[in-house]
Amino acid sequence: MNLSASAITAESVYVGPTPDREARSVAEIEARGNVVVRSDDRTLQLDLDSPEDLQKACKLIHQLHRNIFFEKITRTISKSGNSHIYIELAKPMERIERIAWQACLGSDRVREALNLLWVLSGYEEECFLEELPGAKHEDITDHLIVFGNLDFKSLSDPRDGGLF
Repeated sequence: MNLSASAITAESVYVGPTPDREARSVAEIEARGNVVVRSDDRTLQLDLDSPEDLQKACKLIHQLHRNIFFEKITRTISKSGNSHIYIELAKPMERIERIAWQACLGSDRVREALNLLWVLSGYEEECFLEELPGAKHEDITDHLIVFGNLDFKSLSDPRDGGLF
């Protein structure tokens, strides 16, 4: 068995969904009535799996907002009750750079690893986010820039129509 670095390729270690499987997943999501949200060169998508991940991402966005030029930041509640953050960029960003920023800002590690493996494998598809129908995109831009966090105590529960 050859274990040299040159023998290790994305295809030889790739164990995640392929774009073909992703296409089937999209059909299943849409059949359930949910919405598939694809990324583009002007959007960072963060899939945050816990309130702690959300707070860490918010603090980092606040600290780095002068380095990541964006126009708007919105948040939705994911189907699991956690958070999706969408950062609308002021200018286009290369896919590999978007993946790096998403990973640095705490997006789901498996999702970003798959995104990276797909780039290395030459796949044009990107991982997507699944939203519930009618998901409310709450604008949190000003709050993050001014305060650097989201005050969970002052914001109402999403079941009551509030942000948190």
